[in-house]
Amino acid sequence: MAERTVVVVGGTGLAGRAVVEEALRRGHRVRAVSRHVPPAARQVLGAEYVAADAVAGDAPARLGAAFAGADVVVDTVNGETPAAAKVLTAGAASIALAARDAGVGLAVVLSIVNVDRGGAVGYYRTKVAQERVYQAGAVPTTLLRAAQFHDFFDRFFGRPTLGGALSRLGTVPYLRGARLQPIDVTDVARAVVDACAAPDAPLDGPVRDEGEPGRRTVTVAGPEELDGRDLARRWAAAHGSRRVPLGLPVPGYGAFFASGDATAPDARYGRVTYDEWLARTARA
Repeated sequence: MAERTVVVVGGTGLAGRAVVEEALRRGHRVRAVSRHVPPAARQVLGAEYVAADAVAGDAPARLGAAFAGADVVVDTVNGETPAAAKVLTAGAASIALAARDAGVGLAVVLSIVNVDRGGAVGYYRTKVAQERVYQAGAVPTTLLRAAQFHDFFDRFFGRPTLGGALSRLGTVPYLRGARLQPIDVTDVARAVVDACAAPDAPLDGPVRDEGEPGRRTVTVAGPEELDGRDLARRWAAAHGSRRVPLGLPVPGYGAFFASGDATAPDARYGRVTYDEWLARTARA
């Protein structure tokens, strides 16, 4: 892919930072946009950092300046709070308009595997609304729907739940009946940067590719399908924990994960397995 100017909105978050690193690795000019510019010690060397709040009154001017000269805008904004929901929808509208006015040729929007089947989950409904904002806009768009990141399970298994009671009882809570196909965030970043090449750019691995250039949806998932209990067992073993896996029903999310909609067997784009990720990150 020829050198491009890639602007990553949400470029200081987990996925955004990984996209910044991958785009730089491939020789692109990269600009990371977030509400606040991080301290130099937390910046990725080689990236330019710009402060812009997509829902603030000065968003058009700040986003316009951030997008000047950009070939691609990547939206990796995430969050499940009410404030984040506003950014995902109203913010998406501001980003899409600013990208159009700046003459940006392509938007790549990070979303969730089979998100349109997750109507029982409020966050998923918000993500679908975000997708529709871009699809209705003037800038050619690729929706990059990814399976759950490995990091999602680390936070879930390691976080005290129910006021810490379950952790004190020596358990690792997991979603009962969940069928999952987790993907490493570095693989997601690789897919995003693949997609940045052009509206019809091929990706370097198996994907589910739907729609047409300019209104395209690409799905990527990890290399293996696992159930919730197996993930919890592997997490506990890697962390040297004696806590026992405990399956819990979780309204909304639980039904989505149990249905198999969190998997995409035809889109095994990811290369890093869950065990490989644990070996790299676990604190045993």
